[in-house]
Amino acid sequence: MSINLLPKVPSFCRRFNTSYFPNLETLTLSHNNIGFLGPKSFRCLPRLSTLNLDNTKIGKLQDNVFAFLPSLQKLHLSSIGNPLKSIKKNAFNSSSLATLILKGSNFHFNMKQRYDANRIFASCPNLKKLDLTENNMPSDDLTFRTIFRPLRKLKKLFLTKTKMLNLPTNVFTNMKLLHTLHLNENGITDWIDSCRTFGNMTSLKYLSLRHNRISVINETSFPEDFLSRLEKLNLARNPFSCSCDQMWFRNWIQKNGSILMEFPKAYGCGNQ
Repeated sequence: MSINLLPKVPSFCRRFNTSYFPNLETLTLSHNNIGFLGPKSFRCLPRLSTLNLDNTKIGKLQDNVFAFLPSLQKLHLSSIGNPLKSIKKNAFNSSSLATLILKGSNFHFNMKQRYDANRIFASCPNLKKLDLTENNMPSDDLTFRTIFRPLRKLKKLFLTKTKMLNLPTNVFTNMKLLHTLHLNENGITDWIDSCRTFGNMTSLKYLSLRHNRISVINETSFPEDFLSRLEKLNLARNPFSCSCDQMWFRNWIQKNGSILMEFPKAYGCGNQ
């Protein structure tokens, strides 16, 4: 049902709230003119597991929009609203939701009046994959921690192009199950305390800080046990300083270069 100029979500209910499509598992409504979702928009779809609303005109996400989809696993909301202006505190209310793709919606997490940092992800506690690529993350650590605090089961997190200038402390360290973390194409230069930034991340295997503004990697950049557990590390396209400060990193590469992605082609001096 994508690319059909639909102005609203069609009804899926017969009389007496029985379903026209009781066995429907995937619904794609992307690239339509849908501009509003309410609590009654997705009733009578008991087996729906994947819902795609990419590139629709939904500027506000209301409370309990997806709460009546008991089997919902994957929710695609890429590039909605152009931009997405507000998210109600129970918009993502779903105990079954495992994957949420919200990339490219240019939502401002630094504008606190547009959402409730305490509640935005509190009603989807079983989320395992979250993609917030091309949104605007908050600059203060407290708000960052508040947003992600409920997501204890998260395994994959994408924060590429989110205008981050530093790495928040005590955020990722609480995600004990996190396996994959993408922090690409931000303005990150360094981080103050590696233990409070990356400590206790015992499940992380893939870390990407590609295309940031990192100039030096040394023995204080990552906890030693954290580095030893990583299977893939991407630091490509950073403006590295080719000075004595970089000697530790050069020595580390000689022993552990196999885990370094895009090496050596995408690694060079920032002043070249």
